[in-house]
Amino acid sequence: MSKYFAPNNKESAKDLFQKRLYYWAYVRDKSLQNVVDFSTGEKVLYGRVGRSMQPITLKKGALKSLKIPARPTEPQRALNFVADIFNDMLRQFEKKATLSKIATNDPYLSKLVVHRSYVSPEKLFFDHQEKYMNQIAKLFQSQKMYFSNFEEFLTLLTPILQSSCKTSRFTYPGFVKSIQCSIMSTGLAIEIADLDYANDEEKVEQFLRSKNWDFYINTCNSYGFMVDLNIPWRIVADLESDAMREIAERYGYYGVDSLFKKAYGNPNAIDIDGFARTLLALYNLCKVYSYDELEDCTDGTTRVKKIYPQQYNTSREIVNSIGVWRVLRFYTYLRLFEEKPELSTSQMDEIAAEVISHAQANGTPLALCIYLEGIINKEFDKVGSVRYIKKVNEVREEIELMRKEDTTDTSNYRYADIARKQQLDWEGKPADGEPNLLPEDLLPEEEKPIWD
Repeated sequence: MSKYFAPNNKESAKDLFQKRLYYWAYVRDKSLQNVVDFSTGEKVLYGRVGRSMQPITLKKGALKSLKIPARPTEPQRALNFVADIFNDMLRQFEKKATLSKIATNDPYLSKLVVHRSYVSPEKLFFDHQEKYMNQIAKLFQSQKMYFSNFEEFLTLLTPILQSSCKTSRFTYPGFVKSIQCSIMSTGLAIEIADLDYANDEEKVEQFLRSKNWDFYINTCNSYGFMVDLNIPWRIVADLESDAMREIAERYGYYGVDSLFKKAYGNPNAIDIDGFARTLLALYNLCKVYSYDELEDCTDGTTRVKKIYPQQYNTSREIVNSIGVWRVLRFYTYLRLFEEKPELSTSQMDEIAAEVISHAQANGTPLALCIYLEGIINKEFDKVGSVRYIKKVNEVREEIELMRKEDTTDTSNYRYADIARKQQLDWEGKPADGEPNLLPEDLLPEEEKPIWD
């Protein structure tokens, strides 16, 4: 077991926190500003939300092939101008290796090979949804939650989703705006290794200790790529960089707003039939063949009555059984559960009534989605959101500060001090050199090289 870096997620929560923080601070000390932490702050949903915090997804027509995939049978793609710049950067690495300007025997940083790139957010969502629905079905079965028709099913399902949607999204737009939707779905990210995300030891050994590390992060910087601090083999296009903006203009993207308008779409529009098919599939997963129910008889006795839940064969039957506006009303509540869990029941009822009324007046479900998302995105401070995650991280770090060792000697807190200064920067406070987040016994002595 490493003293400084976590090889996996199997250690205690306290040890993991300390080692992850040490890794974070160590990488910061060895890197440029383009090595970015995408797990906190405003980068959490990078490439998945627009300026107004509306969810966005890349149009597949804007994708372009990347050179040198790790497996020729699995083509790799990225957003068109991102692919162009990456392919140019490949040639720069090849040139430097040919001239022996960089080490030529590095497994990952001598010749860049693409192991992973764009993955469809729809595929990610369907995989997520399948697991989510199976968990709900297990809950129905374990709690013996029986129902005879779809209306009864929704009555039982609603409080379950109200609780679980706070952290695990049920709708597609909610999923896109959550941390469960990978940045790999944006077309902006490329991975040049296939290593374990949880193994900090391997990250340090294979990347930070590489003779080509400095060349790697400098070259990425000059070509407009950020490097993910927590996954150093993942590079992400910096849309605000001069290099990216210049090449993007070749495709008619003049700034980030233009890019999001032309190359990305809004996944908010509801597919009623698709949503109803999802509910039908969940209904069938949760439904039992039959169940017993006690029935009062006229003579004062009770008897057991066997109930056979109603069978629905198509999504259209689901919609017809409760009405299209009932389906849309349920969808509205789901989006509120996902994005506005702090609202009271009466507040949700009021918003739902307003949204449905607006949609009925316009005669289209699309009007409902546009109006609903406008209400939802007026604020952005809930579980899974940028500000919420940032706030949680700050609180967590403050708690660890309060648990620090009794000593006030900060001479050995070299890398922890970097972390503290970054935290103060997040909070908008001056870097006052206050102590440090890690116990002294986890840090090497000042004069002792960390790798000896």
